[in-house]
Amino acid sequence: MKLLLIIFAIFTGLQVRADEGMWPIHAFQSEKSDSLFSFYSESVSSLKDAVVAVGEGGSGCFISKTGLVLTNMHVIRSLVMKSGGMGYVIENGFCAGSKVPELKLKDLYLKILVRTIDVSAEVAHRLSMGQTWKQLEKDIFLRYQPLNVGNTQEIKREFCGANHFLHEYTVIKDIRLVYSPPQSMASYGGDAVNWYWPRMSADFAILRAYVESKAGDSLPFSPKCHLKISKHGIGPNENVYVLGFPRGASSDWISADVNERFLLSQIRRADVLGLRMDIVSGCFQLLSSEDRRLWEGSVSSLNNERLKILGRVTGVLRYAIHGRLLAREDSCGLLLCKKDIEKYKEFYDLRNKADSLISLINPLVEFDDDYRYCIQVMQLINSAGLVKNKNKFTSDILDLLVDRIFKTSDGVIEKSVTKGLLNYLNNKKSIFIPQEIKKGIIGVDDYVDSLYRYSSLVQKDTVKYILSNSWIVNNDPAMEYLEYTDSIYKSDVGTSLVSYAGQLNEVREKMLIILRDCGLIKWPSTNGTLRVSYGKTSTQCWSTYLDSEICKAWTNYGCKLKSEKFSDKLVVVNYTTNCHTTSGNSGSPVINERGELVGINFDRVFNGLCGDYYYLPSACQNICVGIDYIIQILQSRDDSKLILKEL
Repeated sequence: MKLLLIIFAIFTGLQVRADEGMWPIHAFQSEKSDSLFSFYSESVSSLKDAVVAVGEGGSGCFISKTGLVLTNMHVIRSLVMKSGGMGYVIENGFCAGSKVPELKLKDLYLKILVRTIDVSAEVAHRLSMGQTWKQLEKDIFLRYQPLNVGNTQEIKREFCGANHFLHEYTVIKDIRLVYSPPQSMASYGGDAVNWYWPRMSADFAILRAYVESKAGDSLPFSPKCHLKISKHGIGPNENVYVLGFPRGASSDWISADVNERFLLSQIRRADVLGLRMDIVSGCFQLLSSEDRRLWEGSVSSLNNERLKILGRVTGVLRYAIHGRLLAREDSCGLLLCKKDIEKYKEFYDLRNKADSLISLINPLVEFDDDYRYCIQVMQLINSAGLVKNKNKFTSDILDLLVDRIFKTSDGVIEKSVTKGLLNYLNNKKSIFIPQEIKKGIIGVDDYVDSLYRYSSLVQKDTVKYILSNSWIVNNDPAMEYLEYTDSIYKSDVGTSLVSYAGQLNEVREKMLIILRDCGLIKWPSTNGTLRVSYGKTSTQCWSTYLDSEICKAWTNYGCKLKSEKFSDKLVVVNYTTNCHTTSGNSGSPVINERGELVGINFDRVFNGLCGDYYYLPSACQNICVGIDYIIQILQSRDDSKLILKEL
């Protein structure tokens, strides 16, 4: 049996291919030195200058010298809604033109990477001297002054602290909407097809970045580099690259992390998300059309997260990810046994310690899930928490948090959600159930009705008044329940969980450094910095094509597209690649070997979501919008012709 495990380790753990992972763009140039174009350069224009972070949750790219940016519609959807009264834009789409001004999107910004500097030695030295991280950052930022006024800098940790890099960005805060398709076409098929293939989605949007001139005028930003649209489209089995600012994929999982209790925890979280989703959906008939539109977005987000969790779990089980992580560690043991027996013993001592810590953590995880996924999502608890901790925030942040808590003026949904979550906790006899319910003095529904009847934290205006004045809230039932759950969590769960998790993190990092030193971890886990992944478009059922059904759907919005039956060329609507993508890669440009834009990433395939834990090229398929489809859409109506002239 041991021999079989060793053989399995050799054939699975040691097969690290060059196209696996998400590579920092500054380190990727040497990997592809024969490229016809430059990925990273500080002296001449390169692809890093064409790719942007869209806020903190998406990616995009410049597609014109006049500041046009291509990204996903779903990346900016919530910001369009936030701009106020923009429901018609979501439903019908939008196209700026000579008579229709571009729409400024509040709170949206773009980040463009200017340079990356290796500061590993300096960070290590300063930490060894006992310098705090805050002072360390300040001193290093002073040494490496920003190249331009207004640029921002940040230091990111890689490979468990073995490396540190300073990243400098240009930040553009004046972003305006130029074009967006109707929501029904951007997410064609709706939630039913989310995370699945095949797809027929037009999930794209076009923005424009503006900067202020010396005279104080707003002018379109002129990027150092923008991507050229491919005239050749895309075909099967082509080499492609995906560039973006991912945050989800990890190379820092060890076998102890992915066990049965971990999977059960993930399934519990999906169940709670599904419960909330069902409750909200059941209340839709009570809402106005505007409120319903807001809550439909919430339901879609809940379903998106639920499916993401279930996809990860399914992939972990289907592709035996736990066994693959074990095999990687055994491969490491084989290498160490041959060259460093002391390091070999240290590695297995660490693995045994990790397993022991996981056995201590697992019983606490269920309580932690109840607290975070049930208690802390209740509107009244959030409201009470804001009042309790108001001195920790500025007035502007408090206003934003209040707006987030009170999505609508109608509390019916939030009340129903609170009842549903407390009934869920009561049925499983959770430690967070109020004493009155535990003792049978009052039922869950009556308890929640009482909370909403007597708490002063139900109404948005009242909460805002409390936060903006020195009014002290006494004997409020919502505040009392918050204090009760917080005290239980701290005494029975939180303190121990934080301690064990901290110890496990130290053990994990030591193991990962050894794995990296043995060459079994090639790329650092994603951290919101610019990364490159590369692979190929698929070959079997790799794409969907423009057909009469899609064309007919577009006619409802004044667009006349030509289906494949009436066209000399088949227009690729969506296609798949095996490039490694994750959260944050939404809107990432897909480029071919000539450096041309052939599409944008927008989704992944359900089973391949295990790529967030362990990347498998055969399973991890990402889904892209074809650039020809985008061009065909823009050509289908007269008012978008101005956009085409800029490309």
